[in-house]
Amino acid sequence: PDRDVAFEQLEKEKPLFVFMLHNSLMHGDILFKAFPSLKMLQMERHPADLVHSWHLKRYGGDFYTNPRCAALTIKWEENILPYYAAGWEKEYLELPAMDRVIQLITRLIKKHEEGYVSLSSKYKKQVMKVPFEGLVAEPVTTLEKICNFLGKEETFYTPLVIQKEQDRFPRLLNKQDRIDKRAAIKKLSSESAYSLLEDVINKYESEYGVY
Repeated sequence: PDRDVAFEQLEKEKPLFVFMLHNSLMHGDILFKAFPSLKMLQMERHPADLVHSWHLKRYGGDFYTNPRCAALTIKWEENILPYYAAGWEKEYLELPAMDRVIQLITRLIKKHEEGYVSLSSKYKKQVMKVPFEGLVAEPVTTLEKICNFLGKEETFYTPLVIQKEQDRFPRLLNKQDRIDKRAAIKKLSSESAYSLLEDVINKYESEYGVY
C-alpha cells in the first residue's frame, strides 16, 4: 500500500535502509559524518581476481569513454579517466593497460586502508569487512556473523535466496584458476607493477586466508 499507510508501516517496522556504494570505506569520513549510526559492510575480494576481472572489462583501456560507463570520471586534457586516477593522470596514461589496472586496484586498496585507519574507534566498530571468498564458500556462517553485526535476524527470504543461488554457493573456489589468473597478469604486466600486486595479495591472504 502507498500514501500514509506506507509511512505508518515504515515507522512501525523501522526496516534497515540498504544502500550499495563503490569504494565506500575510502569515503568513510564523509559517510559517518552524514550518518553517525551507519553500519558498513565492506566487501573485500582477492586482488588477483579483481585485477583479472577489471582487465577483461577494459578498465585499463578505453572503457571510460563508453556510453555504458556509469563510473565517475574526470577530463584531463583530452582524455576521460576514472576519478581515482586524479593526481597521477600523466603517469596513468603512460602505463600499458594491465599496469594501469594494477595501479588502480593497489591504490584503491591503500586508500580503503587509510580510510579505515582514519576512523575513530567508535566508527571502526561500525565497519565489518566481509571477504567474498568466505561468503560464497561458507554463506550460512558468514550470514550469521552479518546478522550479529547488524543486530538483526534472518528473514523469511534468506533461506529462499540461498536455495535459489544453490548452484553458485556454497562453492569450492578453484585454486588452479587463481594460479592461471596470476600467470596471465604477470605475462601482461611489468615487473614493478606485478611486484605491487604481489604485496597486496600477500597481505590479503594473510588476513583472510587462501580459499
